[in-house]
Amino acid sequence: MKILFLTCSTGGGHNSAAKALAEEASSRGCSCTIKNTLDFVSFGRRIFISKGHEVMYKYAPGLYGLLYDKSGEKSSVTAFKSFEHCAGKLHAYLMENGYDAVVCVHVFAAMMMTHVKKQFDNHVKFYLVATDYSFTPGSSLTTPEKHFVPVGLSKEFAAHGIDRDLITETGIPVRKAFYEKTGKKEARESLDLNPDSVLILLSAGSMGCGHLKRLAKSIAKITPQGNVAVLCGNNKRLHRQLSRKKNIMPVAFTTSVPQWFCAADVILTKAGGLTTTEAAISETPLVIMNAVPGLEIHNLDFFENNHLARCAHTRDMVCPMVEKALSDTPDTAYARKKKESTKIYFGSRAASAIIDKVIEGTA
Repeated sequence: MKILFLTCSTGGGHNSAAKALAEEASSRGCSCTIKNTLDFVSFGRRIFISKGHEVMYKYAPGLYGLLYDKSGEKSSVTAFKSFEHCAGKLHAYLMENGYDAVVCVHVFAAMMMTHVKKQFDNHVKFYLVATDYSFTPGSSLTTPEKHFVPVGLSKEFAAHGIDRDLITETGIPVRKAFYEKTGKKEARESLDLNPDSVLILLSAGSMGCGHLKRLAKSIAKITPQGNVAVLCGNNKRLHRQLSRKKNIMPVAFTTSVPQWFCAADVILTKAGGLTTTEAAISETPLVIMNAVPGLEIHNLDFFENNHLARCAHTRDMVCPMVEKALSDTPDTAYARKKKESTKIYFGSRAASAIIDKVIEGTA
């Protein structure tokens, strides 16, 4: 079976989901390709979407959230119409390479595939995977065989007009490495870290967004005998700035994130769908901060309402929440509730469940 995973170069989360799914499908003997949806649009538009998203996300998160709140569904209709002329190029690519199924991990990809199905006699089935803990604007405009959504969100997606029979609760797919939990001691040995000091891990996704320099310095004051490790992602400037700070350990883009999650005493992260899922699966005490408005606000609310993390809605709340997480012990009521919720929402492997359905639907 030959599967195309369509992602979008607007942050690392979608790419991570695509990699997790391709990893699972490849283990079943499927031939897999991961491709950027924006490869099928004009060069100028591709740069406008990807770079525009990155700049606004990293340097103007307030504006990003305002635009999302004010124009979510309206802009989705505009985006849907704008992808109509790209269908021919994508259809030709599918036919040339003989794909049996397409799995979309971004709504733009599903929009484009919807136009392909409308315009051409195309036998290729496609599926849409939600990568946030909320309905994604524009999803109701698409026509996939299935919508794969996080556990507990079927009702929300159905309320936006999606046929309940087309919704399957699988969770958000993450790579197998995040399920292979390593003990804290072993994880620190593998990363050459002090086995005894307090370690707070600050993660802000692939773009390293937010006021991380100031935040890292504030957190470092909480544990003067410990360290704050900052996953800088692709933000080279942030890495350079933090390299000169006492008790702050900047980490350049790394493939060892699962080990870092297991090595930490507390994980502090923004509310991206993939990052929060990966962190929750590690079972390390988790604090989620409100760094970027829009969909991520819904992610933060989901984790807080289901007792999956301590959440900081304002910058002033971050350090107190980290201190609370550091003091959490396994026998507290909060810790027991968190463990129970983690089992409910992350107890099964989403990538495996999704590939099961894709293979079943294409057989």
